[in-house]
Amino acid sequence: MQKSDVWLDYEVEGDKMAEIAKQFGAHDLQLRALDKYHRVPQATESDDWLIATFLVPSVSHGTLKTSRLSVMMSDQQVVTLHGPENKAMETILERVELRPQLTQSPTGVMAVIADAVTESFTAIIDYVDDAVDRLEDIMVNRPSNRELHKLYHYKK
Repeated sequence: MQKSDVWLDYEVEGDKMAEIAKQFGAHDLQLRALDKYHRVPQATESDDWLIATFLVPSVSHGTLKTSRLSVMMSDQQVVTLHGPENKAMETILERVELRPQLTQSPTGVMAVIADAVTESFTAIIDYVDDAVDRLEDIMVNRPSNRELHKLYHYKK
C-alpha cells in the first residue's frame, strides 16, 4: 500500500517478505536474510538498498511478544514489510497521520520508524518493573521459592 511518494508499506506473512523485496531488486543475500525469521535484528546493504530487520517488543495480556519489522531504504524510497497486528507499525501510522510531512523523504520516514521501534522497548521496561514490584511486595510478606526464582529471573 502506498503511504506517500517515497514510502510503500506491505503487510505480509514472513515467508512473503523476500518475494516483495525481490520485486524491488534486493540482492540475493538480502533475500535469504528476509526469507528466514531470525531472533536477532540484522542489516544488509547492497548498492541499491539497505535492509534492516527489527524485532519489535510488545506486551499483550501480560505476555511479552516480538514482531518483525523489515525496512528497505534507498536514496529515494522506503519500503516497510511486516506481519499483521504489528504494534510498531500502528504507532508509526498514528504518528504519520499527525505529521504527514514526515513521509516526504526517506529520512523522514526512517526517523519515524526508528523513533517507534526505540520507544517500543519502553513496554518491556514497564512490564519488568511492574513484575518486580509485585514480586517485591510478595517477598516482604512471605516469599516462596517460586517467587524468589521469578525475582532472580527479572533482575537478570
